[in-house]
Amino acid sequence: MQKPVKLSREDLLSKITGEAFITCENIFGYSGVIADSSPRFSVLSVKLLLRQIGYSHIDLSPAYDDDVKAAVRQIQKNNGLEADGLVGPRTKLALIKEKNDPSTPFLTSGN
Repeated sequence: MQKPVKLSREDLLSKITGEAFITCENIFGYSGVIADSSPRFSVLSVKLLLRQIGYSHIDLSPAYDDDVKAAVRQIQKNNGLEADGLVGPRTKLALIKEKNDPSTPFLTSGN
């Protein structure tokens, strides 16, 4: 296992010279946009996470239903994203951020 490295914001910004690619564990098990036609396990992963962050009314069926879409839209609005109800790459990061797990890194728009 690699030893974690801490960088200050200034140190990190000085090393970025162009595009930056951020990698993280895909906790949803699916690399595409999660929506109505997504694999069951991906929809269930989204639903489980939604329940963990306070959306207790979300049922655990494999259907990407109106309750899921509404919860996802709310999270998207809260994070300044287009509120389309679909779980794309930025929404996945927003969902992870909403979990508020201190062991999970996330990006902020702070100065």
